[in-house]
Amino acid sequence: MVLIKRNKENKRQIPPQVVKSQGDGKDKATSTVEKPSLFQRYWFFKYLILVALAPAFMNHAALSRESRELQPLGELYDVGWGQKLFMGCVGKGRPTVLFDAPTGMSSDAWALIAPKLAKTTRVCVYDRAGLGFSDRPFINRSQPDSGKSPKGGLPYTTEKMVEDFHRLFTGSSKQPGPFLLVGAELGAVNMRFYTQLFDSDVMGFVSINPLVEGMFDIPEKTWVKHWQGRHTSMLQTLQFLAAVGLSRVALILGLMTASPVDSGLVSADVIARQKHLLCKPAHLSSAVEEFYFANESLSQMRTLCRIKPFPSHVGVTVVTSGAYSTKPGSEELNRVWSSSQDHMTKVIHAGSDRVQLPGSAESALFQHADVIARVIERRVKQWRKPSGGAAKQ
Repeated sequence: MVLIKRNKENKRQIPPQVVKSQGDGKDKATSTVEKPSLFQRYWFFKYLILVALAPAFMNHAALSRESRELQPLGELYDVGWGQKLFMGCVGKGRPTVLFDAPTGMSSDAWALIAPKLAKTTRVCVYDRAGLGFSDRPFINRSQPDSGKSPKGGLPYTTEKMVEDFHRLFTGSSKQPGPFLLVGAELGAVNMRFYTQLFDSDVMGFVSINPLVEGMFDIPEKTWVKHWQGRHTSMLQTLQFLAAVGLSRVALILGLMTASPVDSGLVSADVIARQKHLLCKPAHLSSAVEEFYFANESLSQMRTLCRIKPFPSHVGVTVVTSGAYSTKPGSEELNRVWSSSQDHMTKVIHAGSDRVQLPGSAESALFQHADVIARVIERRVKQWRKPSGGAAKQ
């Protein structure tokens, strides 16, 4: 009976197992490791998901606040169907200089040029649909051709951009004419398209490093590979990073910059705005669309030229950079670029004034703002004091 009682006590108090190690001969007690319960694993994954989603929620909250605080001087104008575009105007005098930015860029592209001209005449900048602080294009899903906006035209193409431009400057805001149009890259295509459609509104046109018909059509597809392979894919990556909030994290940690704007040449407000746009998925998505439809825009330009020639009374200045890019391996790309710019000045705008800039087209608006401003101002003075006539006010 005593033996049975002791065995029961031993079962109630089981000592830790003793394992003899082979190395030093010492005994070590092993502890029993409990597996996490289903409840514990649930909470672990819940916290993991919250941590993963936190940057996206924080970015969304910051974008809402920044959109109110960082909007540049200007107003939002309704161009139809409740769609609003941002436009800002400063200065006094005629003609009114209207700027259209390069592909996928907001009106901050003119941050160094527009203020210089505002001292002598009225200047206006705006954000194309979806870019900067403007609304994205509205799509009429109720119609069979649902790819078009309710106002007509394929969104993110020159035809639609010019339609918006015309509504904004002659309808919604009623800017005083005549207009001196200034555009860069895709913006130059838009301004050229507008000039041919509404030539009575325009007295001059300054084209800065324009896209030219045929650039995407060469057999080697050099421009297509660069345009789609580099620009579009990069913007798609940035759009994804912005959507999950990682762009803001990268900017905070100094792993990303607002290049080429973040070059030390512009104000802190402009840099803050560009960082804001790098975290804004809607802006980046619209930039992707503009790059994607660039060749379609050039096709629309080619079609218009067959229907209506460029007006002879409009003076043209073409400003071109020595190269599109100064990065290693850009030789073939620059060859296509140089050939297209020659075609613009010798064929499309034969007899136009040409101004050559050093460096690359990618940074020309910031690195050579003074030169470009003087070129535009020269056009203003030529119109105000035409040969043999009185000065215009």
